[in-house]
Amino acid sequence: METTTLPPGSFLLQVKLVIYKKQAAVVTIIFDGRNTTLESWFSHANLKSSPWNDLASSTNFHFSMNGLGEIRRFHIAKSGQCPTANGWLVIDEVPPSCSFGYKAHSPSIRYSHKNKKVVWNK
Repeated sequence: METTTLPPGSFLLQVKLVIYKKQAAVVTIIFDGRNTTLESWFSHANLKSSPWNDLASSTNFHFSMNGLGEIRRFHIAKSGQCPTANGWLVIDEVPPSCSFGYKAHSPSIRYSHKNKKVVWNK
């Protein structure tokens, strides 16, 4: 992942992450961008709103822009262990090692279609 520095005097007030499917927004997440960098805004502490009712109050889970190694980015998940892997959002840069009942292309975006985290293979 390439990183960039904000120009001197620049600042972020908030960051809006939107995922589109067939030109329609399917996920919108808002983060507080104050006192953050181009990499640090994506965190549970900066979360202002999301479509998932259980995300704000969740604890003990993975919430990282850098994800897992070189295979995942924008990773918000409670468990990554097959077959109970579950979460809210992940971008896979390579096909997932778990069989989630679909043929994944790379990169692929998985997100919960419900108002809470989901088990990826269901």
